Amino acid sequence: MRAAPNAGIIGGMLALAVSVGALAAAAQEPAPTGNYGGGAVVDPPKDVYGAGNLSISLRATPNRPVQILANWGARCGGPFIKAVSSVGADGSFVASATDTQRGSGSRTRTKYKIAGTITGARAGGTASARSTFTRRGGRARHCKSGEIAWGARRATGELGTPGATPPGSRLYGNTNTIYGGRRHAIVLRISDDGTTVTRALYSLNLKCGGSSFPTSDAPHRNLTIGPGGQVSDIEHFSAKLDRRTRLRSVERFSGTVGSAGASGTLSIKARLIDIPSGHTFRHCRTGKVTWAAAL
Repeated sequence: MRAAPNAGIIGGMLALAVSVGALAAAAQEPAPTGNYGGGAVVDPPKDVYGAGNLSISLRATPNRPVQILANWGARCGGPFIKAVSSVGADGSFVASATDTQRGSGSRTRTKYKIAGTITGARAGGTASARSTFTRRGGRARHCKSGEIAWGARRATGELGTPGATPPGSRLYGNTNTIYGGRRHAIVLRISDDGTTVTRALYSLNLKCGGSSFPTSDAPHRNLTIGPGGQVSDIEHFSAKLDRRTRLRSVERFSGTVGSAGASGTLSIKARLIDIPSGHTFRHCRTGKVTWAAAL
């Protein structure tokens, strides 16, 4: 009579087969690809450009490195950080370094850490930064962002049911403008009763003469969501930059929000005015920018 097979051996072989199958499935899982955008935006009355705010975008490529563009809110100003990080098999990544950026008579040195995970059309994680801003002949200013929890989406522009945005939700996405190969980000915060966009924050490129640079902007807070999901805002802004120069700008923001996402347009037109003569000596503009965000 042939001996009965050993149950332990059979169980071990079955477990091995399952493990091998799982590893093969994981190996065949496609790497995340595409543009992800979002960040975090605080509730009023906190400053929309202060600590706790973040815009972040990710450009995931098939060979797994992720390109990152991040801008933190901070009292002494946060630079735009471009970083690259490898992505693990589980979609996780970490980027940590010290970045130094120089301006006209100034220097900003920022130590940052960005950690996150990309899963399908979603991404999320934490980010923090400490900056030291030094102007020639002045005292150094220090500021920190604190640890910020952020979200991002690979938004398609799908709206779902217009006007039916879930109360208290956040929407994350990108604009169609690019800086350093990464698309700029946008994040919107919906009120707890679902009737207003309490805050929105986005980044974009501003062109002044022959120069172009990234900047952050925000519409007015508490924008009413119309019956069809429409939101709109026009802001006329004026500021005296120094004793000879005044900035005047017109900032436009509009869109439609729905049960699955939102999309719209935004723009900035600005001019620099010589105060003594009243003459405009420089024009700045973004052009018409489109954006899309998802839940």
